[in-house]
This record gives sequence, C-alpha cells and structure tokens, in this order.
Amino acid sequence: MNLNPGLNDELKQESVVQGVISPQSVVDEKSSWKYLDNGSDQGSAWRSAGFNDSGWKTGAGQFGFGDGDEATVLQSGFVTYYFRKHVNITDVNALPDSVILSMIHDDGAVVYINGTEVLRTPLMPQTGTITYTTGTSTFIPTAQENNFFTYKIAKSHFNNGDNVIAVEVHNQNSSSSDVSFDLSIRNAVESDPDGPYVFFRNNQYIVKSITKQNGYVSQTYASRDQVNLNVELPGGGSFAVNLKPQLLNREPSESATLPTKYFATSDIEGSIDAFILLLKKANIIDNNYKWTYGTGHLFIMGDVFDRGKYVTQCLWLIYKLEQEAANAGGKVHFILGNHDIMNLIGDYRYVNAKYTANAQTIGEPYSALYDADSELGKWLRSKNILEKSGNTLFLHAGISPDVAALPKTVTDLNVYVGNVINKTCTTQNCKTATSSSVGLYWYRGMAQQTLTQAEVDAILAKFGADRTYIGHTILNNQITLLYQSKILAIDLEHANNYNNGYMEGVYYNSGCYFKFHTTQLNSTYTPLIGSNCSTP
Repeated sequence: MNLNPGLNDELKQESVVQGVISPQSVVDEKSSWKYLDNGSDQGSAWRSAGFNDSGWKTGAGQFGFGDGDEATVLQSGFVTYYFRKHVNITDVNALPDSVILSMIHDDGAVVYINGTEVLRTPLMPQTGTITYTTGTSTFIPTAQENNFFTYKIAKSHFNNGDNVIAVEVHNQNSSSSDVSFDLSIRNAVESDPDGPYVFFRNNQYIVKSITKQNGYVSQTYASRDQVNLNVELPGGGSFAVNLKPQLLNREPSESATLPTKYFATSDIEGSIDAFILLLKKANIIDNNYKWTYGTGHLFIMGDVFDRGKYVTQCLWLIYKLEQEAANAGGKVHFILGNHDIMNLIGDYRYVNAKYTANAQTIGEPYSALYDADSELGKWLRSKNILEKSGNTLFLHAGISPDVAALPKTVTDLNVYVGNVINKTCTTQNCKTATSSSVGLYWYRGMAQQTLTQAEVDAILAKFGADRTYIGHTILNNQITLLYQSKILAIDLEHANNYNNGYMEGVYYNSGCYFKFHTTQLNSTYTPLIGSNCSTP
C-alpha cells in the first residue's frame, strides 16, 4: 500500500486481491514457549490451563538438538519433550471454523488446547494412552525433519481470553540423533507458495505472487531498481532477490580454460528442497541461500522445469546465485534442457497441475509466465543448449553424429535455441540441431551407448573436447562413466533420492573428479577420474 501519495513514483503499490483476508496470527513460529527437557514423567497435569510451569525453562523456536539450526538447544537422550504457551484470543467468533496449525515435529507430537487433546501426528500411536516413554512408530525422513506439517484445528477448542497450548514432542527412542519443534497457528489456510512472476508492461514492473499467508498478491513498481522480490520456500523460510541491472541477449558459451573447481548436476525438475540440500552440503550456498563457492563454477545441465511443484523457487535461486557468483569471481551455468525449452514453446504436457491452476489465480495464461515480457522468460532466453569450458563440453542430452556433422561451432549451435523459441527454426541445420530425435537437448544415443568409441572420439574432437557431461537419461540412478570415461552421465532420480535422505552430484577439483554423496549429516567424495586425488 502506498503510504505517501507524494511519492507515487518512488514507492511500490501493493494489493491483496481475490477476497483473501489478511490472516490473524494466533501463534507465530519462532515464538517463546515454556519447555521441559529433563526426561521426567509429567503425567497429565501439565496439559491443563492451571498448571504451574514457573519452574520450566523459557526459550524460542526452533527447539531441538542434532541439526545445528536450533534457536534453543534441548538436552539429548530422552524420548519426550514438553512445551507450553499461553495465548490470548479476544473474540473466538472472529476465527474461521477451523484454524491452521503448522508444526515441525521430529519425530512425532501430541497437541492439547486447554487440557483437551486435539491432535496426534501420524507417527504417534493413534489409540491408547501416550506416556513419556511412548516412541514413534518410525522416524521422519531426514529430508523432511524441518518441514512444517499442517493440520486443521476446530475453533471450538479455543475460549475467549486466556488459552493454553501444550505440546509433547516424541522421538522414536531415547537414542535418536536429533529432535525438532516449532509451531504456528493462523486463522487462514496457507497457500502453497508460487512466484514471484515479474512482467514488464506499460513501462512498469508488475510482480504477481502466491504467498503462504496472503494468497495472491500483486505489486507494481515504477522502475527496475525498485523491484524487491521475496521467494518463499515450501518448508518455511525465504530468500530475497534483486533484479539484475540488465539481462544478456545470450550468455557466452565458450571459455578457453576449465575452472579449477566446479560442481555439476542436472534434472532438478522443481525439487527445491533437494536442490538446496545438494548446494548446501557441497558448500556452494550457506544456510541463508547465499553463494559461498568463491571462484568455483556451478553447472546445471537443464530440466529445472516440469514434474515438481517448486520450479519458480529453483529458477529464482539460480538467478540470484548467478549475480552472487559473478561478484565473487565464480560463475553459474544454467544450460537449457528439453523440458525448459518445452515451457518456452508452448508444450505443457509435463507441467505440474499446480501451475496451470495458479496461472488462473493470478489472472495470466500459463504461456505469459515465461514469455519474452517476463523477467524469468527473458532470462531463460539468454541461456545456451551447449557450453564448452576448456576441453570439456556441458549439455543436457547428448551430441549425435548428425549434429557433429553440421559445419557449426558451439557458439553457432546456440543461436538455434533462439530460433526454436521464436518459431523461426526453418533451416535444415537448425532442425537437425534441435530435433526431438538427434538434437542437442533430446538425443539419448550417448547415454544408451548406441555409438562406437570411435564415433564418440570423433564427436569430441570435432569440438576440440576430450570429455562431456550429459543429463536427460537416468542410468540405474547412478552417476555413470561411459566410453572410456569420456562421458559422464549424471541424471539421477533427485526427488526420490531426497525422500530417501540423500543427494548426489559431481565435484571437480584440479583434474580430479569425485562423486559427491550427501545426507543431512555426512558428505563423502568417491574418486571417479584422476590420479593422486585427495579427498576434499
């Protein structure tokens, strides 16, 4: 909302539309609680409003141990941890019929409001008495330990005036390696975050987002340098993005030297939590999602789009990291894959249903979200389908003999992606380079090993390379060396791997190639190529 009419050209205009009520917070995350972490049996009296908790400790969320992200560290070695909080509600009738309780509960929890049990989380026994020794049936997957899980709570459990919320958090057993807790309660259903989508229209910047708390929000800015974006993450948290001063028409695609160190991945497919875990554990970003890789390079070999639910978050993180890497002397290389290009040319077969629904919510056809007048669309149009760094090629799918036979350099071939997007791909050379069977972002022959070693050697020699990375084709969910280790196939089932608690990519340093494997707790580097290589 513009608070100063005299500064119409300087301040943003903001509107919350579609009748979404600005939510009243009953309990905020990261707020203060009374807690007990001594392993004692508190029975049932602690749940009641009249219980005297003056001897309990006071702390703020997030509570826990073992993960390193806690605001209040709890004592380890117990099954059950107790939390209490007083909340004043002036008018219960002002609440909707149900409120939304969002909670981090690693591994399980039971919630009481004014002494009455209102919720048992899924891993807790759903019948019978809960005691201080009751463990959960299993543990929450590592990748989900710090996610907020949402539940509906009837407003009938609350009173006008003072209310007591009591929570007991249970580990699977007393030897569990960590525990986590935080909680919020709001009187509006939280939306699954999406956007921001930035459009340049009528000499102004229009930003449309779907936020957790407010639903659809539209903002208008008079100039580019005023645009301040906040990208919300599905599990909580967010990061800020400033628009680049200007976007390139086409990124450089050839560099004479290979960086001393780099990290390579592909086919993230909208899995933002998986992507963040990989980047954090590889020391590419910190806990605030900021670049920490110095002069290193990050190669992303396409297919950030489709299938997953958090494509825009992945795109904005890459966009942001490009600026931060450049400022540190490093570089982010985002090379387009077939699914990225499909979204730019109107082929929406694999788009997650969330996005077509959200496009309607924000009043845009899906095609407009990434058109040439959108920030992300223009930025994506600057990307390449093939890059060469030193003696190494990076691309999404593979290089066919048909493409190698074209009298074109790496730089020449990248012109064709613009032709495809603009629907001006009329020459036979363009059609070959972008063909759905033999084109650079579709061809599977290298991964499926339909070529001879001599053919691969000739293809690499054509471009002055001795090695190439490819994604696009999963090979037993393993990083795989092909053709005398001249091809690294690195497409993996990232979403499934993340749900199973790990992520993988390729780490390169001074001639040594490693398979990087990480969980939330540990990372390992397994040598792939090179001699006398020391583990980082």
